[in-house]
Amino acid sequence: MKKKTAKTFFNENFRNGLKKISLVIFITVLIWVWADLSQDESYRDSSAIITIPSVTDPALWVRFEKGNAAEFRLKQVKVEGPVIRIAELKRDIAEGLFQLRFSLDARDLNLAESETPYNIALTPILRESAELRKRALKITECNPENVMVLVTRLVEKPVKIICYENTTKLENAEITPAQINMFVPPKWEGQALQASINLTSLMLSRARKEPIQARPVIELAPGITRQAETSVTIRLPENGINLIDKSVQGSLGFVVSPEILDKYKIEMDKYNMDLFTTTMKIKATESAFAAYNSQKYKLLLEIKAEDAQKDPAIATPVFNFPEEYVRRGEIMPGEKLDSAQFRLVPRN
Repeated sequence: MKKKTAKTFFNENFRNGLKKISLVIFITVLIWVWADLSQDESYRDSSAIITIPSVTDPALWVRFEKGNAAEFRLKQVKVEGPVIRIAELKRDIAEGLFQLRFSLDARDLNLAESETPYNIALTPILRESAELRKRALKITECNPENVMVLVTRLVEKPVKIICYENTTKLENAEITPAQINMFVPPKWEGQALQASINLTSLMLSRARKEPIQARPVIELAPGITRQAETSVTIRLPENGINLIDKSVQGSLGFVVSPEILDKYKIEMDKYNMDLFTTTMKIKATESAFAAYNSQKYKLLLEIKAEDAQKDPAIATPVFNFPEEYVRRGEIMPGEKLDSAQFRLVPRN
């Protein structure tokens, strides 16, 4: 058995001593780093958003008073927590992996219908964020500190359904049923009682081949919509022509033979003539409207020989639509015309 020399024994003790010193230094540094990272730090963020989730009661409309919106951007929030957690939060926000988004639930706050807005303190709500708790973080301040919330009880009323292609109203859309019941603000009356369906290109193409189903939408406030619980059926003409409401200044011309004009003068009182020189409503494409509007006489009244035996003679004018546009289905009356009363007075 080989005996250890004094030199060997010294070297082993020296190495063991160095290991112990190195371990003590490492542990000390680790404790310092951990203590430093465990200290609380604050971070102020200006991208936080608080939202009001949809309520289960369709007759209840809960929103922020400002803009009638269901979403509100906070000017600033102060987040506090360990240095390492704050660093992780900053990194995740910068990389788009996390957003400070909070929820204001009307059920948790027991909000009921009220004509006056509720003044809600925000900091207690933000502190309950489950996401921040997981990160060992908390909200200690926010700006604004309070927010005003409105709660309105909606009422069920029948609304008319209108179809659009982008912003163009589809006059020739066949909608079944033409109106349905929806929950709307109590003050809505008349023209306000409308729900819309905006058809995409794919929906337009399908609706020209077969009936399609869609759910109408009402706009409670700009950008704030509610969708109907039920669907309606939509069918469009196969030719795909969409007519637009137009107004045109009326003018009346006569269709009469030279023989009748040789014998008679056409007399019509001013009141009766005024019926056909006021603004009239039609439905047309832009090109059809331009062609029709350029014509001298917008209406034509046919005069017959037997009208001379009547006092007064009564007949209904017709719209003087360009034939090519009528054949293509690009123009049609928007209102029913009155009957004209006139007399054929002998020239002698």
